[in-house]
Amino acid sequence: MADALTHAPSRDGRPREDPALPSSRGPLSHAVHHALRTSSELRDAAEETVAVADPWGEDLQLALYLLYELHYRGFAGVDDELEWNPGLLRLRRSLENRYLAALRESVPGTPTADALDGLVAAPDRREPPGLGHHLAHAGTLDQLREYAALRSLYHLKEADPHAWVIPRLTGTAKAAMVAVEFDEFGAGRADGIHARLFADLMDDLDLDSRYGYYVDRASAAMLASVNLMSLFGLHRSLRGALVGHFAHVETTSSPASRRLAAALRRVGAGAAAVRFYTEHVEADAVHEQVVRHQVVEGLLADEPWLEDDVGFGIEATSLVEERFGAEILGHWRAGRSALCDRPAPIGAADEGYPGRVRRPHRRARASVTEGKEPADMPAGSNAKRERQYEHIREGAQEHGASKSRAKEIAARTVNKERARSGESRTASRTSTKDPKSAPERGGQRSHSGAEGPTKDQLYAEARKKNIEGRSGMNKKELRRALGY
Repeated sequence: MADALTHAPSRDGRPREDPALPSSRGPLSHAVHHALRTSSELRDAAEETVAVADPWGEDLQLALYLLYELHYRGFAGVDDELEWNPGLLRLRRSLENRYLAALRESVPGTPTADALDGLVAAPDRREPPGLGHHLAHAGTLDQLREYAALRSLYHLKEADPHAWVIPRLTGTAKAAMVAVEFDEFGAGRADGIHARLFADLMDDLDLDSRYGYYVDRASAAMLASVNLMSLFGLHRSLRGALVGHFAHVETTSSPASRRLAAALRRVGAGAAAVRFYTEHVEADAVHEQVVRHQVVEGLLADEPWLEDDVGFGIEATSLVEERFGAEILGHWRAGRSALCDRPAPIGAADEGYPGRVRRPHRRARASVTEGKEPADMPAGSNAKRERQYEHIREGAQEHGASKSRAKEIAARTVNKERARSGESRTASRTSTKDPKSAPERGGQRSHSGAEGPTKDQLYAEARKKNIEGRSGMNKKELRRALGY
């Protein structure tokens, strides 16, 4: 554990370097990575690949993260002018639409007032199986370090995306939002900026506090959490959702910070680590009231038609945080680290990539001579599928796959998408048993067949029914709680 997280030399007063460009994890993130690294145009097949990508998977979420970071600090060696590149913006919008659709399908649509009331009651009601309870009462120093490393993607840009909403507000809502953000940014003191306080926490825990350092170790669930506030912040049409996100953060922060401060004291962490959370206990208790009664109510007084958007922002934030908490607890309870061992290669670890490998496969047999069309190009493919095939095959080879393995990955992807869309009545010999594409079922890993609903489907149902403790339940427990 210590070896996995050991940090580089601490800050020494020199200007911060730009973050390194993270490794790609699938065809979408590879296409973005290549475009950023070479300042070249995106390949035509990149947008077509969005349609078959899991909205909750590593590939799509990392691709979004890479594109969003162009609006923050960018990456070392990447041209700043790419921030407004039309091709990248067009792809980003396609990715956002896929993610937004999955979010809207997964939340029940609770009125804003009820959603806010639920947040006040939520910590006590959900605490026993939750991540905060575990860290407070049983979390080890290693687990707290892992948690901090993962959350650094969020906290090292804390309050930044919320600032985008300020020019979109007026009157009471605007004044109150600025007042809270003023505190978040240190009330005029550089050493009090909350993102700086989190960097101090990381230094105290012997972590690398450089911005974006742990992106390659973060899972899709953590990327989805940090991407959510960028998604809301960058779109004026989603200003209500961003206010809802901000309300969620400020309402849940104080009790959560109290538990984490206690956890750090219990394991003997230093004062700088504890300070980040103690700073939030009292400040955010005050912020909660300001945000609820002045920012939210002020916004809805000015623009009452945004009430559904505010509620959506609250619920979407709850959803992504619950997914992250359930994932990280699942790893720890199984005796595993919550950090990704390494960036996932194309076709390997991203659950949303139809060509993923779940077990070793035999290499596909070649049926054409060298230099002709790849042997595994599905027969009868149209031009769109051929471009998709070539895009995935080339990406797989660039990531180290052998020529035959790259063809197998590409063929499986195209065959499954053809079967899903009805272009082919029978899946090819390289297809898996289920010819339907998991991403088209809202990110769930398998369909509801003879074995019943998947865990993701059960979790979504439990969330809509407000089943207590759902974030810590396994599939069997979810079925029992729902009466299956």
